[in-house]
Amino acid sequence: MLDFFLPEGQNAAQLWIDGWLIPKDASNKEDAHLFLNYMMRPEVAADDTNFTWYATANITAKPMVDEEVKSSPAAFPTSEQVEKMYTVAVLPPKVERLQTRTWTDFKAGN
Repeated sequence: MLDFFLPEGQNAAQLWIDGWLIPKDASNKEDAHLFLNYMMRPEVAADDTNFTWYATANITAKPMVDEEVKSSPAAFPTSEQVEKMYTVAVLPPKVERLQTRTWTDFKAGN
């Protein structure tokens, strides 16, 4: 089971959010939309949350999420915990390119 905690001695933690996205240059956008529509069905979203312990943003799915998952701050942090979280700033395009290039070089072993 997952757990949530703030690092000892820290008053804040980074908030991160996953997203289901379709790349601009995707070769099969129609199937991508079908997949996303399927995953957004309340019963499917609830099953996904119950399996992964990742929170769902689908309000109609939340009543179908297991109580053990809903009551876990690992899946659904409390309001007090969220108040202590922050997001990172959007980087300028030049910095994004450098970050991407550096990561690509790293993966290639350069």
